Amino acid sequence: MNLCISPDGRLRNGWRFLIAVFAFGITEILALKVASTFIHSYSLRFEALLRPLHLTLLLVAFTLMVKFLDRLPGNPLAAQGLGTRGPWLKDVATGLLIGFALITIAVVALAVFGDLTFKVEITERTIPPTLLVVWVLAMAAMLEEVSFRGYPFQRLADGLAGLDHSIRMPFGTGAIVVLSILFGAVHLRNPHATLLGAANTALVGVLFAIAYLRTRALWLSFGIHFGWNFSLGMLFGLPVSGITNFAVAVHGIAQGPVWLTGGDYGIEASATGTAVILLGILLLVRFVPNRASDQISSTSAPASNMEGKDLLDTGTCNSERSGQ
Repeated sequence: MNLCISPDGRLRNGWRFLIAVFAFGITEILALKVASTFIHSYSLRFEALLRPLHLTLLLVAFTLMVKFLDRLPGNPLAAQGLGTRGPWLKDVATGLLIGFALITIAVVALAVFGDLTFKVEITERTIPPTLLVVWVLAMAAMLEEVSFRGYPFQRLADGLAGLDHSIRMPFGTGAIVVLSILFGAVHLRNPHATLLGAANTALVGVLFAIAYLRTRALWLSFGIHFGWNFSLGMLFGLPVSGITNFAVAVHGIAQGPVWLTGGDYGIEASATGTAVILLGILLLVRFVPNRASDQISSTSAPASNMEGKDLLDTGTCNSERSGQ
């Protein structure tokens, strides 16, 4: 069997995954160059330009891959989990409520077991930066969902489907592990990052991935992601993965042991964060109906017919597997 081309004549999922990772890096570099041309210093305005620009470039790249590598007919955005024929608005609203509820539970825990104070300043001057922060948070959440639960996740899950099946793991388990670890690792670049913060970020990546797998769409995971960051950074004015720029009208200060508050990184680097993330995973598994079949999309053969080696076969394209 050819190591690059599958029996259906398409490039194997492992190669498509690697190309998607490369596309992420290239589009990020291009977006940074364009954004820095117009805004020369880091600020919310810079983020407000960078995030949607990177998202647009990435969606274009993934759309081309869907069309020419996956060879799928129909809406390429729907193939990436961004279809609008189903209950997508309901999914977004449900996600927002879940994100808000989880953060509220964490904040209540900080207030009960630690010391939590707020300073509120709502004036005409806070309106423009508030709108800017909402835009940045929404674009950043969608960008990360497209990057870590969108096309790359889908191709990796399809590539590992046979492996999941052979060792009796739920479909997508391998992809969840790989992409969630990467999701946590990239947040080590954030201010005041800690290993527990990265571990919890990886765990919340599991939460978002389960939301995708339960619905086969990105809307629920986007809603949870945006609701989480918006509630944490804007409503309660606390650090979001070490970033404090989102506290515009409300400024929260959490004091207490680091295991409870997460220190300067925020609750995502605390046991409090671990607890509410696990609660979120439990809620999704228990209460969100699984709309999917055994496959993420129609882009791959059924898991039971796959050998579980698709992702690993990324050697020389003209090579053949021994014994075949």
